Amino acid sequence: MLGHFDTVGVEDYAALGSETLAFQPAALRERLLGSRDLTRHSSSLAGDLEEERRRPGTWMFGRGALDMKSGLAAGIAALGTLAEAPSPPSGDVLLVITPDEEHESAGMLAAVPQLARLAQSQPIAGALNLDYTTEPAAFAGVIGKVLIGLWVRGVPAHAGDPFAGLDAIQLAAAIAHRLSASAALRDTWDGRPAPPPVALRLRDLKTAYNVQTAAEALMEWNALSYARSLEATLAAFERETRAALDELATEMRGLSGGSAAWHTEVEVRSLASLALPTPVPGESEDPRAFSLRVVREAVAAAGLEGPVVVPYVLPPFYPAMLPRTSSWTAAVSAALDREGVPVRPFFPFISDASYLAARGFSEAELARHMPAWGRPYRLPVEAMTALDLDVLNLGPWGRDAHGVGERVNAAWAFERLPRLLVKAIEAGRIG
Repeated sequence: MLGHFDTVGVEDYAALGSETLAFQPAALRERLLGSRDLTRHSSSLAGDLEEERRRPGTWMFGRGALDMKSGLAAGIAALGTLAEAPSPPSGDVLLVITPDEEHESAGMLAAVPQLARLAQSQPIAGALNLDYTTEPAAFAGVIGKVLIGLWVRGVPAHAGDPFAGLDAIQLAAAIAHRLSASAALRDTWDGRPAPPPVALRLRDLKTAYNVQTAAEALMEWNALSYARSLEATLAAFERETRAALDELATEMRGLSGGSAAWHTEVEVRSLASLALPTPVPGESEDPRAFSLRVVREAVAAAGLEGPVVVPYVLPPFYPAMLPRTSSWTAAVSAALDREGVPVRPFFPFISDASYLAARGFSEAELARHMPAWGRPYRLPVEAMTALDLDVLNLGPWGRDAHGVGERVNAAWAFERLPRLLVKAIEAGRIG
């Protein structure tokens, strides 16, 4: 069984009066029950609070209640039940709890080599991921994530004469508008669309105020996929970026009266088309900052002097894990079906479980497109390949993870889920 114990921050709870409410489920419940502003913008929260008024204890609120301390609690409870059984089945159950899943999964990446060594002497049948979902269901397979950086370099000009240059902020905004609404960037599996890409960062790279248009801008995109390759994902981003730039140029040529700057082509260059320098990362240098430094140096070394956009891959990388039928997954799925719990394809959220196998990507791909690969960012690919575990996600369910309304369905998390985990474990041992 697998889960993480870190959470995202609690700064947003200050809007309710105090950040400490995030850690006080009872006080937070009362504050939410008395709030009108929050429910005005969320029909699901309004409905769940009304249910809580009718049936107190339906929901438990608070940071980590859903993502994912309730899953850990259920896993610990299941271990207790198995340990106290008068005649427990043969075999062992290992509960792995890690930190840092909300950042770069450092805990899981440290655990995987140890699990691979353990599996050499004690074969591991499969893995139950205890992460949260939004419905009372289990999931086979794990969605993948690639974090795509877009470095945008424009042509700076005086703010009073903007048509004389190409504002990197304007270029980035046009790209962001198209990418965030592009159906072409959504992967599909058996007719099921993945979530669209989401911009996790969009900023210019000015270091101080001035009245010059921005020379550079930076974007970071969270792109989820089922089975689409890294190369195909990057190619789709490049196509949509070019289309966005073409649309903007057409608009600006009419607005500017034929400015020469807007007749200049903005190149879109893949990182693989550039010769990568080999700088040494600074001590404690963030791998994303290091990646930007490599991209800038690569563009300079290539002699590219005009406007340019470079897509590249940033840490962290989470490989997708396609649903796969094995004796273990078949046995556990059958046990859950008998309990009325559906098993759906693909756990839809980023998960540490991605690192229990190495499928659908290659180190060579990452080396071509990720400046930080091997320096300083690494994945234990050899250990992941050796483990090659199938995963079923069976965890708590609720709503608004990472939001002030984060809540978990209490009856499922604390009563039914521990029993389901025990049945899944027993079935998996037999399978």
